[in-house]
Amino acid sequence: MKHGILKKYLALIVFVAQTHFVFAQISAKIDERFELTTVVLRLTGENAFTRAPESKYTADIDSCFAKFKNHELIEYVKRTIHSRNILNLCLPVDLAGDIKITPKGVALNDTWNLSCNGPDSSSGTWTKSELKEYVSLLDKFYKETNFHSFFTSHLDFYSKVEANANVIVSQIDTAWFLNYFGQSFDMANIWIVPLLGPHNFMDRRVGKSDKIYRNCALGTTQTDSLGYFTFDSRYLRVLIHEVCHNYNNPICEKYEDDFRQVCDTLFTFVGELLTSEHYGDPMSILYEGLNRACEYSYYIDHQIFSKEEIDRFIRSEEVIGFIWLSEMLQYMEAFRANRALFPTFEQFVPHLRLFLNQVVEKKDDYYLPKKKSMQPFVVATFPASNAIVDTTLQTVEILFSKPMQGYMWVGAVDSSYHALPLPVDDYDNIYWLNEYHYVIHLTEPLKPHTRYGFRVRRAPDSTYGWPTVPYDLIFETK
Repeated sequence: MKHGILKKYLALIVFVAQTHFVFAQISAKIDERFELTTVVLRLTGENAFTRAPESKYTADIDSCFAKFKNHELIEYVKRTIHSRNILNLCLPVDLAGDIKITPKGVALNDTWNLSCNGPDSSSGTWTKSELKEYVSLLDKFYKETNFHSFFTSHLDFYSKVEANANVIVSQIDTAWFLNYFGQSFDMANIWIVPLLGPHNFMDRRVGKSDKIYRNCALGTTQTDSLGYFTFDSRYLRVLIHEVCHNYNNPICEKYEDDFRQVCDTLFTFVGELLTSEHYGDPMSILYEGLNRACEYSYYIDHQIFSKEEIDRFIRSEEVIGFIWLSEMLQYMEAFRANRALFPTFEQFVPHLRLFLNQVVEKKDDYYLPKKKSMQPFVVATFPASNAIVDTTLQTVEILFSKPMQGYMWVGAVDSSYHALPLPVDDYDNIYWLNEYHYVIHLTEPLKPHTRYGFRVRRAPDSTYGWPTVPYDLIFETK
């Protein structure tokens, strides 16, 4: 063939290879270890572990296990959790993966290479002795509650939920992962864990023979009219995000030292936003930021969402601190256009560090103004800040720069203001007059010669959910 014809022919082969979708063969499942573990954590009453949607299933759990809330296992878990400064949201997945259930009961899972996985396989927050004590008590709880009977009595329910989830799982294009990461799609498990609620995790494990096991654990947030947990296109996003973590995280581990300085710098001006979303470590900018580059590449390559939907998704990510995401995704076009230079995502990662360095360079000129322009703020208040008002004042009114929604959170100002909170007895006296205008109706007369004040914080705008810039309103009475 002539060179030009050959080039076109090869390009056609590449195009066909890249667009030949192979869809997932793996099936989602509900695992007894995860149901046991999340029931135990639900019984602790910790808010992080009690956020599953109300359903007949959660009602069955509460009915069957309420009398075990003071079991020595539950008390042990509560003490161990409370001894930590930070609650580990990964705990349900870590602990469930660390056990096995046999005809004899519950025991430590001896499949894993603990030198790779750590004392509790990933988080490192429980010592080996604590884990051993936990498993011993868990075995006792499992037998005393006759948990296996509870689990088997709900097999029909689990089967229906698994079928609902597999509608989404079957839509994964497995060929894309080989093309993008240079590694074939190989997921050991996709677990559906109803009691995780809105929380979702990857759980990558290393076996004793150094075999890699890639896993995802997905919570549930919605049910149908019959009480079965359901899964819509939003769950496809969740699933792709967690699957990508299995491939992206090992890459990030290799580049941690290279990214540490730029992540530390970026965290100084977006850390507050990221921390509010449980991304309290500067390295989340590496792991979560690059994972979003992978995740959104999948959406763009497959055109499963409209441009308007993707733009909305991106804005929602920028809200929580990844304010450079739209620019990073545009930067990723260089990866797409130069696949001969970058056969896999990993080979492009050093350029993403250079991109983040440019974010730091343009922080003051571009990214901070961008953040400020997108974030709603208070434009006026009645009374004005530092005003002197009559004790018969009946309302405090706040005007915002953007359309707002939901409850506005108000909190105490810094103690240095020596200000009293407003006299408001219930939420019926706090309301939106319209989407820009918030009204607080005072239910008691103000005291004379007194300073009052409060902080406006975290009221979200109605477009992308950006929290408002905190604002202290302070005034005095005659």
